[in-house]
Amino acid sequence: MQRLKFNSEVVSEILRLRPDIVESSGFVSYAGGYRGAKKINIPAVVTVHEVWQGEWVQNMGWVNGLVGHFFEKHYLKYPFDRYIAVSNFTKEKLIKKIGIAKEKIAVVYNGIDLNLYKTTRVKEKYANPTILTVCRLVVYKRVEDLIRALNILKPDFPDIRLKIIGTGPRENYLRNLSKKLGIEDNIDFFGKINDTREMIKILKRSHVFALPSIAEGFGMVVVEAIAAGIPYVASDIPPIREVTMGGVGGLLFEPKNYKELADAISKLLDDKKMRDKLSEAGKELVKRRYTWDVVSREYEKVYIELLRYRG
Repeated sequence: MQRLKFNSEVVSEILRLRPDIVESSGFVSYAGGYRGAKKINIPAVVTVHEVWQGEWVQNMGWVNGLVGHFFEKHYLKYPFDRYIAVSNFTKEKLIKKIGIAKEKIAVVYNGIDLNLYKTTRVKEKYANPTILTVCRLVVYKRVEDLIRALNILKPDFPDIRLKIIGTGPRENYLRNLSKKLGIEDNIDFFGKINDTREMIKILKRSHVFALPSIAEGFGMVVVEAIAAGIPYVASDIPPIREVTMGGVGGLLFEPKNYKELADAISKLLDDKKMRDKLSEAGKELVKRRYTWDVVSREYEKVYIELLRYRG
């Protein structure tokens, strides 16, 4: 009911504003954005962050998975004038899983406010070797692999710390796992942090960022870690490989292989020169591809093309 009410309000607001284009970014806004745009005969654009057709049950369980599978396909089948995929990986899924014509899809990567990262400063790193992960605590993020990796690392790094930012239904399971392994004192569960600058400070003070997820549409947190100047260890899955151009700025590991994850983290913690080298390479990557200046120009191209076509 809340989503129905929200989409009704979206339509009303579009009718009030009378814009030239409507762009919907986020699953819940697709229906309202499309309907509002067509009521005043203007182009409707949708930004698609990921497509999970055939993966919903695996990622979210039977009940939520079946519901998500239905609504995702239903909403993405609306005849939007243009689809913006946040990666080529997502574009291919739109073509193969939803049946969208490739001519209707543009790829525009997500972006960050690089100036915010530059102006958020910290005095020093954490005293203890620190790994950070930022994600929803759900099955497909595979945070348990990171906890198991920490257990392998502890003998060589007794003071090692893992900081987990995020909330979700797997939190109790992850807390219990850390207790079972006897490493609960090495792990900090921060919950959700809404202050962006505070998040950046934690990133900058950490030594390694880790993302063991097996499902991403883009992997924005990896780009954020790179922008903060810390190397990452992330699952070698297609969207992460694409976004990092094959691992620029960090190391990739085989998904679900927590022993390989531990090895990669160990390499970075043992070698400051490697960390610094990867950090510099990553910063250059962000400047070239993921600043708002770069991203906004790509969006502008899509909008101008649609308006010209409309006449």
